[in-house]
Amino acid sequence: MKKNHFIILYIIIIGLIAVIISTRDQWLSGKSVPLTEPPEVSNFNECVAMGFPVQESYPRRCIANQTQTFTEEITPPLEPTEQDNLNITVSSPKKNESISSPVTIKGQARGNWYFEASFPVAIYDSNNLLLAQAPATAEGEWMTENFVPFSLTLSFPKPSTATGKIILKKDNPSGLPEYDDQIEVPIIFSSKASE
Repeated sequence: MKKNHFIILYIIIIGLIAVIISTRDQWLSGKSVPLTEPPEVSNFNECVAMGFPVQESYPRRCIANQTQTFTEEITPPLEPTEQDNLNITVSSPKKNESISSPVTIKGQARGNWYFEASFPVAIYDSNNLLLAQAPATAEGEWMTENFVPFSLTLSFPKPSTATGKIILKKDNPSGLPEYDDQIEVPIIFSSKASE
């Protein structure tokens, strides 16, 4: 038993001597060891680039130095306007723009707006008379949550009213009303609005 105590005491003394030898230059000079400053991070991209952990949430968050959190900025490719919603944006024609036949309808929609890479588009006059209808087709991979561009050219007969609307409907093969969605773009028919 005494032999075991002697061995433990011997190990402790050797450990203390090793610590004293490794720090003697600092003690003699009176200088303290500078602690490594954590790198400065000011945004999400810097945080990711420095290798800090990223939480796979939406939007993603990066945790720097265990005290700072930076959230990834998510912006849609086009800013939604009052005629748009967060799933589809229409770049042409704009709200209350004058159109004639044929008209090209352009914009982008999130992948879930499409079904089999298309969704229905229709032109109505202000009496709700259907003038033209056709599917808009995705111009890229539509099986995504991101925006996918679309373009469609529609010809329509001379309308009986001066104004109308373009309706872009979310394709809803289920037929369930909770999955319905659409946007309306009010338009003005120019005097040349005939085929």
